[in-house]
Amino acid sequence: MKKRILCIVTIISVLLTFFSFTSFAAANGVGYYRTTTAVNLRGGAGTSYSKLTTVPKGVTVNVTQISGVWGYTTYDGKTGWLSLDYATKTDGPADYSSVNVLAQLDRLRQKFPDGKHWNHVGGTNDPDSWTDIPCTCHGGTCVIGSCDCNVFGGTFQCHGFALKLGYEIFGSMPSTWEKRYTLDDICVGDIIRYRNNGHTVMVTDIAEEYLVVVDCNWDYHCGIDWDRPMAKSRFTNINYIYHAPGNICKGNNDFSPPTLGLSASIDSAGVINIDYSVSDSAKLDYANISVIGPDGVERYVENMNYGYEQVSVSGTACMDLYDYNYQKGTYTVKLYAYDWFDNYAEKTVTVVLNSDITFTPVSYNFNLQLEGIGNQQDLDYYIYTNVHNNANYDYRYCSQPGSLEITNERYYVKIAREGYTSYIRSTFYGGTDTLPDEIVLYAGDANGDNVVNAKDISVLLSLYGPNDDEYIGHVDFNDDGYVNAKDMSAMLGNFGKTGTSN
Repeated sequence: MKKRILCIVTIISVLLTFFSFTSFAAANGVGYYRTTTAVNLRGGAGTSYSKLTTVPKGVTVNVTQISGVWGYTTYDGKTGWLSLDYATKTDGPADYSSVNVLAQLDRLRQKFPDGKHWNHVGGTNDPDSWTDIPCTCHGGTCVIGSCDCNVFGGTFQCHGFALKLGYEIFGSMPSTWEKRYTLDDICVGDIIRYRNNGHTVMVTDIAEEYLVVVDCNWDYHCGIDWDRPMAKSRFTNINYIYHAPGNICKGNNDFSPPTLGLSASIDSAGVINIDYSVSDSAKLDYANISVIGPDGVERYVENMNYGYEQVSVSGTACMDLYDYNYQKGTYTVKLYAYDWFDNYAEKTVTVVLNSDITFTPVSYNFNLQLEGIGNQQDLDYYIYTNVHNNANYDYRYCSQPGSLEITNERYYVKIAREGYTSYIRSTFYGGTDTLPDEIVLYAGDANGDNVVNAKDISVLLSLYGPNDDEYIGHVDFNDDGYVNAKDMSAMLGNFGKTGTSN
């Protein structure tokens, strides 16, 4: 009887085991699993088989076969079985392709400034902090928990800092990421452990012959060093490279070139006027505008260095065809730009100068009024003109009628006196544009910003009274050699006045 009962119990136990295995496989099945704790990968489906490696907590693996509660998978180059009692079914592998790595790195540059020290001198461990004080000791005497170094992920100095950055960017411990072993597929955001476990850095940019990295402990005192270029040949004895799952090389999935907008026209003075725009989902490096004339000579108009600080810019530029002797024919305007990852874009438009341009003299007359000063007959002012980068200063006295002698070209014109607001025309076409019959300059602009305000009062007060050694031309509005109540009265009478600038 006892043998029969024992036999029945054994059969029931086997059936329960079978159905539990079957139900587990049916309920879960092959697919992706994420480990809930560190678990051994073994050579077979059971604890009696030898351990191949340990899969850390939080790692997602692809299980292709199931035997009971054991799943067949590959991790870190080794294929074997792990217990699914220590894993949960998930929809798929961790995917960080939507993470803008560049934006995260910019945030971390602010959080951990260049030149600071990742430590807690005088305090307790805080991996989110930094100080201005170098660590006190390093080398063989320095161990985790000493030297006031911050600790993250159970480690410190260069390795702990890199793990901290990785966790900040992707939200998971880098020790759970995929391991790679060469620089062939290196990505921004990857963490390189090299020099026989001697040093760790994170990649912030990639070039053909070198990597740009962020480093901690470069000075052996927990110093933070952002964007340091390192030749690829320096990465010897690579132990491993942590690569976040789904992190696509170049940081933010952007392999596309910048988007360019460009238009141009030629005006009656022989000037090419250019409107441009440059944008990119990554940050911009620099852009350049040039003009190629009918003679094939290329001349540069503007070089714009953005320093990876902007993603979209627009503006205007111009080129006077003086250097081309206003030659008839077709002119090609070229705009090109590079983004953060050296993606290149180029756009061209053409404009045509249909006939020769000849220039004839043009004369303008006006009256000048210096507002705020009674007798101004002996006070001088100047007329500044600039065309083709040839500047001219014409000094006159208020007792003389104002006159401007130019040609029918495009000028920059400024009528001014020191200590007064100015009359400025940044674009003035001789023979087409006009000057007013009377031009008024207001006394009181001591700092030269073309408005009379509190800043000017501050300048005047600093020089008020006798001044034997100080220059006072910008606050001595009546030119009597003193800074006194007359000058203050003139300034206050014009308070809030602005010059003309367009």
